[in-house]
Amino acid sequence: MNYLVFAAAILMTTTFNSTYNLLGKKRLTGNAGRFLCLTCVFAGGAAAMLFFIFPGFSLEPYTLLMGVVFGVVLVANNAFLIYSLSIGPLALVNLIVSCSMLIPAFSGFLFWNEKVSVPQLAGVVLMVITLVLCADVFGGKTSKGSRRWLAVSLFTAVLTGSLGVVQKIFQTSGNMGESSEFVAVSFVTGSLGALVMFLVFKNKEAQKEQKEQKEQKEPSRPLKVDFWVIALGAGALLGVLNVMNMYLIDVFPALLFFPVYHGGNILLSALSGRLIFKEKMSLAQTVGFFTGIAAILLLGNILDLFF
Repeated sequence: MNYLVFAAAILMTTTFNSTYNLLGKKRLTGNAGRFLCLTCVFAGGAAAMLFFIFPGFSLEPYTLLMGVVFGVVLVANNAFLIYSLSIGPLALVNLIVSCSMLIPAFSGFLFWNEKVSVPQLAGVVLMVITLVLCADVFGGKTSKGSRRWLAVSLFTAVLTGSLGVVQKIFQTSGNMGESSEFVAVSFVTGSLGALVMFLVFKNKEAQKEQKEQKEQKEPSRPLKVDFWVIALGAGALLGVLNVMNMYLIDVFPALLFFPVYHGGNILLSALSGRLIFKEKMSLAQTVGFFTGIAAILLLGNILDLFF
């Protein structure tokens, strides 16, 4: 049964990322649209989380503080993720964002006296090779556009890794019993933060649109109903996914969970990008995709399961 839940979590993660890919490439234009999307996503996630935890809801000040910090970083992380997916291929963006596991791994080495293994160092080397291949440096295709999606994806990976560090700080505190409340607070903070950013950018874009109308340019079109359904549905999916992941982390060893979770998501994202979104990769990028999977497995110490 646990393995079925695990498989469902991987499939749901890929579905969520594919939804972001759809919204970023087909539905959203400009920063206001992205932050409006995030407002809906986090609102849906908060509603789903509160539905699961409301009967036994309890909140210490420390949990509230860490949830707010996590929520602020979460807004920035998701905003850059949508942007990177709007300009880059789904499979490669997810692959590079998965490099984020480097940050909590090495923060554990620096601050929590955790060991970094030789396979993990080999994984770092492979990841550098992966980045070079994904940029297609030797294929003459490093256009400004390709450099942009790669740079944005790397920054998204840094923010994702920072989320992992905040989670680790919270997990090593005495408030682990309030992990669900921690996530719920982060979603509420994320929704409110995204709403503020939406209003800021909406005002700027409204002023720009007025200027364009004076110049007889076509005004921007309002968002369709399906946008609201997709965004709120993605948020509810994210909330349920967080509940499932917290359960899975308790029943599976981290040595198995993280490499398989990330590896499965990357492979399914590649299939989604190719079959649904018709995205193509060059030969170098294809090689980089598979070296990246190997790097992720090494970073997750997957070899320790066999030796």
